[in-house]
Amino acid sequence: MSRRDRGASRWVLVACLTLGVLAVVLRAAWFGVADRSPDEQLYAGFAHGISQQGPGWFPDRVALYTNDGDVDYPWVHRAGYLSLVALAQLATRRHDAVAGELLSTLASLAGIALAGLLAWRWAGPLASMLTLLFLAVSPLDLAIARRAWQDTTIAFLTLAMVALALRSLEAARPWRWRWAFLGLSAFTLLVKESALIPFGLGVLVLTWDAWRHRGHVLAPIAVLAGGGFVLAVLAGTLLVLCGGLENARELIRLTPEAWKSDWYIRDYQTGGPGYYLTGLRILQPLPWALGVLAAVVAVLRPRLLAGRDGSAHLATVLRLLGGYVLIFLMVSCAYSSKNMRFLSPLYAPVALLAAALVTRGLTALRSLLPVAAWRTVTAVVTVVLVLSAFSDARRFDHWFNGLQIQDLATPWFTKADAH
Repeated sequence: MSRRDRGASRWVLVACLTLGVLAVVLRAAWFGVADRSPDEQLYAGFAHGISQQGPGWFPDRVALYTNDGDVDYPWVHRAGYLSLVALAQLATRRHDAVAGELLSTLASLAGIALAGLLAWRWAGPLASMLTLLFLAVSPLDLAIARRAWQDTTIAFLTLAMVALALRSLEAARPWRWRWAFLGLSAFTLLVKESALIPFGLGVLVLTWDAWRHRGHVLAPIAVLAGGGFVLAVLAGTLLVLCGGLENARELIRLTPEAWKSDWYIRDYQTGGPGYYLTGLRILQPLPWALGVLAAVVAVLRPRLLAGRDGSAHLATVLRLLGGYVLIFLMVSCAYSSKNMRFLSPLYAPVALLAAALVTRGLTALRSLLPVAAWRTVTAVVTVVLVLSAFSDARRFDHWFNGLQIQDLATPWFTKADAH
């Protein structure tokens, strides 16, 4: 690397650190909410019981619920998240929703930092800076970062799962990374059920990688066996938390009734693919349009995104990341219940891919255009991105502070527009 390139990288590093500070400041300044949703209050109450009683709270609660006790559905399959909130309550000595909100804020910032590091590694310093910019001012992430929901926590954990799976593809001793992926997955699957998507895809990728490097059947079988072991541990954990097989069977029998569609799901969390298209267009149009386009390019022509100097491994990483984004989107669109916060595991990957597309485009134009023309194009792109970021921050302030919209359900925004 030349002295000039090292100097440029230092300036980009300073910009990245500044954007990290911006992310912290925005989440601190806009932390307070006017009202908390019923599920936030429910999680806070559950976590308080866990913090007082320990893991024994779960079988006691399940027994009450299955014996027609007047208690809420126990959400045993999200025991990982509830336990994290309980730990946050013990650490903060608060037993209301604020402990869960602080956990969400920390998870949001951890996810942003990890996304910046991955972007630097996979797509370069400039892409890292843009990734941090997109995420720091994201109305989607800002909205969930101050809420006692699972969505920032699952976003951070699934991003870490993706990073571990992709890191194993280039490691000299990939089994350490594969076991780390499986270990983290075992916990993440108890945070929110959407972790099944990156878990399933990750196991398939690691199985494929074991086959192409080992060339015999034992290596991929070992990976599949590890994935099966994780699922067995998950099932056993849930069985213990339910207090035995009989309680677990009764809880499963009663679950459809507890989860049946209510008015909010029917009116605010259902729709076709247009549900997400409309909501994302309203809240953060440019980064998501660029990110989805980049995902398509990464899958079809990864070398275009990796560049001439990019390695075959980088092209593979970008292709797999793009495939993950597209598959998660397709599953989300097909799933009956919809909410833009359900897409939180994609916030960072989409921002990273969008940043990679912009930086790759500018790099390609540099070799095609005269210096003056390229500088003009770069200046225009910079202005557009800065204005987009400023607009994203204003959108958050308008919708969530001004109008005090409480959720990321698309109808809240379309109905507000209609009035």
